[in-house]
This record gives sequence, C-alpha cells and structure tokens, in this order.
Amino acid sequence: MNAPHQFSLEPSPEDFAFWFQHAEMLSQSFIRDVQTTKPAYRPFKELTPPCNLLTTQGLGFHSALTETFERLTQEGIDTASGRYFGYIPGGGIPVAAFGDFVAALTNRYAGMFHAAPGAVQIENEVLRSFLDLFKFPATAWGTLTSGGSIANLTAILAARQTRPRREWDQSTLYLTEQSHNSVQRALKIAGLDPALSRLVPVDAQFRMAPEKLRALIQKDIAAGFRPWMILAALGTTNTGSVDPIETLVKIKNEFNLWLHIDAAYGGFFRLTPECEALFRGTGDADSIVLDPHKSLFMPYGCGAVLVRNGEYLREAFAGEAVYLADIANAPEKSPADYSPELTRHFRGLRIYLSLKTYGTQPFQAALEEKLKLTQWAYKKLQRLKQLEFACAPELSLIVFRVKGEDSATQELLRKILDRGRVHMSSTRLNERVYIRMCILSFRSRLAEVQECVTEIQRALSPST
Repeated sequence: MNAPHQFSLEPSPEDFAFWFQHAEMLSQSFIRDVQTTKPAYRPFKELTPPCNLLTTQGLGFHSALTETFERLTQEGIDTASGRYFGYIPGGGIPVAAFGDFVAALTNRYAGMFHAAPGAVQIENEVLRSFLDLFKFPATAWGTLTSGGSIANLTAILAARQTRPRREWDQSTLYLTEQSHNSVQRALKIAGLDPALSRLVPVDAQFRMAPEKLRALIQKDIAAGFRPWMILAALGTTNTGSVDPIETLVKIKNEFNLWLHIDAAYGGFFRLTPECEALFRGTGDADSIVLDPHKSLFMPYGCGAVLVRNGEYLREAFAGEAVYLADIANAPEKSPADYSPELTRHFRGLRIYLSLKTYGTQPFQAALEEKLKLTQWAYKKLQRLKQLEFACAPELSLIVFRVKGEDSATQELLRKILDRGRVHMSSTRLNERVYIRMCILSFRSRLAEVQECVTEIQRALSPST
C-alpha cells in the first residue's frame, strides 16, 4: 500500500485565513483603482506567452492570485469602471461577488429540490419576485439563465410548444431590424427556420410601428399564412428604444399570438416610477427576458426568462431518467425541469444575497440616477453643434454622430478610445455610423458622466 500523498487540496485554517487576507488586499486595490486612476479602456497589444497549466509544481496561492489579477485587469474594456459607457454596461456590485463565493464554496447542486432544498427555494424566491414585479399570473413560471441569449432561446423553445411542427412553414413571426441578434440566433437554434420572419417597420424613435404590424398580419392571413409570434423589445441595444407594449398586447389578443418581450436591457427600470408608462401591458405578455447583470447591476452570467404559462416551459425541457427517480415528487419546482441545463451554477444566490442585503430602494435610486444623468448628458451634448442624434433617449442610452461623413464619427471615437479614460461603442443606423453612450454602471455618477462629455468635447476640438 502506498504512503499517503503529502499534498492536499484542503487548505489548513491558517492557509485559508491567509488567502482571505491576500484576496482582500487585491480586491481593495482593484476597487480603489477602478474608481480613480485606472483607464476604462486599454487597447490590446500582444498575447501573453502561453503556459501549460498541467505542470507538477504550482505557484502557490499568493503568486497565482496576484498574477491572475494582473492578467485580468491590464488590457481591454474595464467593465467594472464607472467610465464604461459602451455596449450595455454590466454591473458587478461587490455584494454579489460574496454570493458567488458562497455558492462555489458550498457547491450545492441547485438543479433539483431534493439535492439542495435551500438553494432551490432561494432561486424560486428570486423568480417569484421577478414574476410579481411584472404582475404575471399564478400560472407563470421561469428560470434563471447565463444571460439574455440563453433566456431568449429558452422563451422561444417554450413558445414552440404552442404549434405543431407540421405548421411551422406556414407560420409567421414579427420582429424589427432593431431586435437583438440573439433573438434571430435563437430562432435558428430552435429549428424555426421554416417559419417566416417579417421585419416590421419602425417609427422615428426606432420602435415597432403597431399599424405596420397589424397590416403585415392581415396580409399574411389573407395569403393563407398563420401568424404566430410578435418579438418585441423593451430597450433595444442600438438605441434603447421601447416598443409600444400596451398596443402590442391588444394586437396579440386580437390575433391570438404569442408576445415575447426582450427586456434584457430595460427590464429592471420597472422599479422606477418614471418608466411606469413604458411597462404597461408587460404582465399580459407570454414571455419576458431579463438580464439582472444589466439593469440590476449583477455580475455577468445572470439572465432570466419568465413565461406566462409555465407548463409550456416545463413541457419544453422536463425529462425522466432512472437514476433520478429517488429525487422526484418534490414539494417545490426544480430548476432543471424548466431549463436546458441539468448541471448548473447556483447563480440565483448573487441576486438573493444582494436583494436581501439592500432591499429594492438602492437599486431604484441608482436606476433613477441613470435616467437623470442621461437627460443631463443629452442636453449637454445637444449644445455641441457638430453633433446630431438618432433619437431622444427613452432609457439611459444616447446615440449620436458627427454631422457629415462616417469617417468623422469614426475618428471621434478613435480619439476617445486612444485616450482610454472613457469607453463608448459604435453602431449603424439607417446606413450611418453612430456612437453609443450607455449610462448604466452603478459606479457611473455625475463626475464620470461629466468626464465622458468632456472627453467628447476634447476629441471634437480641432487641436486634438
């Protein structure tokens, strides 16, 4: 018999305490730097020389964690920065990191109730809170996902349960050119290519035009097609525009359609009284996608889908296996029965711990602040005569360009990114290049937004 191995994967109490001390020091330094001196963007320069991780001798925790922090934080977009205004900023509130730490340390399997009743109840409480927020009925249910892409796919797979396969090639779907590409990818992955997608025209605010939608539906019915789904958005990625949900609900009821709302960006603005009108009718939708890692400020890797009739969700994913027989018949819904994932990260804990810690008031206040900062920045930028705007902001996204050729807008963004103090991203609308300034980070306060406006002014100056 061989002698016991001298190495152990279980740290001693003294080592564990030392790990915490070192992690705390690096974390404090990161938070301090990200709030003050650290650029929001550093362009990539060269690849780190590859290393073989499967080596006999490791570096030890102190060296390994230090190297990891340095490697993670040197180049690219600092999405934890309050001066990050590109794409749709993620959150990353520190308390959520503790939720992930506890989830990984305890390593509870949150897929099925009998494996971890506490973990499943925590995830289900998060879902019930979201369902209540959007006033969904008692028949509704949902699941937590890795993000909006999988959430959109999950919702469309649930909707797919409502129509037999033999009718797909005669079925029509309605979306706009502003729909997120994850919606179109989800339709492809779900095998709904035989269904016919109709692009609904948008208005001057880049919102789905209801009368144009109604006309397309009526035309399809007259041609012998079977209208099926309306794929709407509550906060598009390009412009932050919100489709007229209340009117779309009337159309969906008139023609007995499935109304899906991609609210990955805008969903949690539901907490703010200022946005109440935009959310009228959302409780009558058939499915809604949310990204807590956007407007609820959670770390990346956290999405949700809510389905008005939860049975469609269960029918799309639930299955049986002989090796799972002893954990059937649970008193609570098991996430694995409502999701494509069987083994899954306990992602609900970050949300649960954050809301248990703070309640909703700080989140509401932060979102209200972003709305006000957006209007402040929009008015400031309107004073710059060189700029023109795609539309007025509805949520927290400003879309602008330099008047004239696209090259001037591209040069403006290049100058800003070369300095790296702030980060913004670009898009194309009506065959023109625009710059997007999305104010959503919980660390974006007045000082950070002022700095972004100053960087734009500086880059527009002929002397720069």
